[in-house]
Amino acid sequence: MKKRSLYLRLLFAFIISVYLMNCIASEELAASNPNITLANNTINPNILSQNTNSILEKQISIPENLQIPARILFGLQQSENIEFSVFIVLIAIWIFFFALLKIILEVVPFFGDGWKSWAGGIVITCLIAITGAIKTSAEFLFGFGNFFKNQSLLRLILTIILLAIIGYGSAKLLGILKNQTRKASAYQAGMNTSVP
Repeated sequence: MKKRSLYLRLLFAFIISVYLMNCIASEELAASNPNITLANNTINPNILSQNTNSILEKQISIPENLQIPARILFGLQQSENIEFSVFIVLIAIWIFFFALLKIILEVVPFFGDGWKSWAGGIVITCLIAITGAIKTSAEFLFGFGNFFKNQSLLRLILTIILLAIIGYGSAKLLGILKNQTRKASAYQAGMNTSVP
């Protein structure tokens, strides 16, 4: 039940961020062209799409003081520019890897269900990111949305939905594995305490 609530919260946060991005794009559109009034809903969808695309395709340069954390968390090289939409996907993939690794580490007896699985998940996810695997995964997933070349928002939404489907399926499979592992260890403990 808690996982479902977490997924719903993440989906809600994503929907709110997409809505805010559209609001920013429409305000920029209204500011750049005073003949357009937002109150009358006379915005041309093509112009709004162009503004949304321009926001999502902006190149972000990592500030000098954040280059080391960006390298550790996302595998970005120094002075590397990245599109805003790819950065959003990088954050989503980082969270996906972290959640997946946390579930896997809960099965390992050393880590268990406590803070060790959280710390281990963060450390291992950062190690994966340093190798560049998270950035490569983001570019790979973003490649599935390439048939929406002129629609950056649809491409971003498709990528996030694809990642959510993969994440949900992986979490379900790992939950089943975790339950089976616990049942097997409980069975073995019962067999060890039984009278011969």
